Amino acid sequence: MDKEQINKLLERYLNGLCTEEEKQLLELWFTQRAANEHWEWESQEDHLATANQIRSHFQQVMKGAAVTYSRPQRFKPLAIAASFLFLVGTALCFYFFDVQKDDLRVERFQPMEQYALKETALLAFADGSQVLLDTVADGILHEFDHVVLRKVGQNELRYEVKSEGHSIGVQDELNQLIIPKGRDFKLTLVDGTQIWINAASSLTYPASFTGKERKISLNGEAYFEVAKNKSQPFKVMARHTAIYVMGTSFNVSAYDDEDRVVTTLAEGKVQVANPFKKMELAPSQQAINYVAKNEIDLCNVEVDSVLAWKNGYFVFENQDITAIMKNISRWYNIEVSYQGPVSKRRFGGTFSRTKSIVELLNYLESIGGIRFKQEGRRIIVMS
Repeated sequence: MDKEQINKLLERYLNGLCTEEEKQLLELWFTQRAANEHWEWESQEDHLATANQIRSHFQQVMKGAAVTYSRPQRFKPLAIAASFLFLVGTALCFYFFDVQKDDLRVERFQPMEQYALKETALLAFADGSQVLLDTVADGILHEFDHVVLRKVGQNELRYEVKSEGHSIGVQDELNQLIIPKGRDFKLTLVDGTQIWINAASSLTYPASFTGKERKISLNGEAYFEVAKNKSQPFKVMARHTAIYVMGTSFNVSAYDDEDRVVTTLAEGKVQVANPFKKMELAPSQQAINYVAKNEIDLCNVEVDSVLAWKNGYFVFENQDITAIMKNISRWYNIEVSYQGPVSKRRFGGTFSRTKSIVELLNYLESIGGIRFKQEGRRIIVMS
């Protein structure tokens, strides 16, 4: 959206004339602008100063003035995870973690590459504590106000309400679940929503939902079965993409090393939006948001193929070797390099994720005319 379009939307908003869709579009645009400025703060005073500066920025945009920013001091570990940014008083608000993963990663959250070789899922709480989930026994792992967190087996966590008839905690009690390469995980949120998280992914979410909507943030890939609650809509934020959910089942792929965010609807209805466009999906449709271009394409797909990872399979459909190796590297926790020209040939096939990397490479060699060389965790692709 250009300045003229934004100014018209802002004027409509201030006059109470915006539709819900226009409000969501405006909110997403401001969220992206704020995130691109890399706001950071050290204390509550800095937070308020930042909020005032954004409010001032809002007013200057309305007047068409040039805007400049100053950077507050470096943040402390807990500052970002539990904060709201407020625009135009209290009318227009959003989580600072809405748009991009780096806004979520405060210092207590280790970068994924630092612990990927540990091959264990990590859970970080809002108080700064961390748990390597493979090192703890099944059972109650943590207790919030009226919510209990339970570990169930090697690859599952559940948030459960302790007792009915009580409030269930505070909205800003953020948790972050990080899944390394070579692992997947199942998470059940306190509202009953079930999420299957793919390898090399992270999910940031509140321990309970007390606001007007249920909002979480994803980096990587996950499949969602969202519990219906018309009074509290569900929203997934993933790399400058917002997915508005009406109680349904869908898959989102939003890895940092990809140029797109891909949302695939299995059942129900979702809307996918970037700061410039919003599209509604029907079952078996896929929305591809090209992050750099802010363009969304819509197509029909075989949902079973998209969800193959959840059921323990790789499904390669008309993919080149670079796309295939990127997918493989996340599951087998390997590094990939290329020797010589990279083949442009496209491949298709299905392969179990329970088999070894050697078996998979042999399989690819048999169908593709490509050779591989393995040096420890490094795979060299040779044409």
